[in-house]
Amino acid sequence: MRTFILILSILFTLSCEDNSSDTPNSETPSHEALDIVTGINLRDANGSPIGQIGNPNVYTPNIFIFPNPAVDVLTISSQSNLEEIWILPATKNTDFEDTDFEALTPTFTYLESDLAQAEIMNNQINSNLVQINLAQLEKGYYRVFYKHNDGTLKWDNIYTDKTANECCLVQTLIDEW
Repeated sequence: MRTFILILSILFTLSCEDNSSDTPNSETPSHEALDIVTGINLRDANGSPIGQIGNPNVYTPNIFIFPNPAVDVLTISSQSNLEEIWILPATKNTDFEDTDFEALTPTFTYLESDLAQAEIMNNQINSNLVQINLAQLEKGYYRVFYKHNDGTLKWDNIYTDKTANECCLVQTLIDEW
């Protein structure tokens, strides 16, 4: 009988332990949040890759956004026509350094209704090469979402600072991350 009570006491004690670390905190941002940037693919003014900072939470097959970071004009080049572009403000977040975004993106997408509620800029287009004036944007991180003519949504992360010297902006970002 003592053994039974001892085992029961141990089980009760274990069941009362704090398991809050096993449950996601609702205040912890999800890697799927519209407003976080976990990294950026750096590209020069010609669209050539020059590096990466962080672990970008992007889905950009067959899309090139450049320059990134940008000072005043952003170019988007795609193999197929784009119908709509949304630009949303975002915040840098380094909590997802070990997340495999390439494995996650084929099973996840955003909704246009979510984008429309959060956007600060929206462009209706029908082209595979688009230039966007970023002059009205404040210095900072943004998420760029685009809808292809086949209805698929893709996204990328950018940084813009209209007051920065273009040649030093990449180094400033690298130092910040």
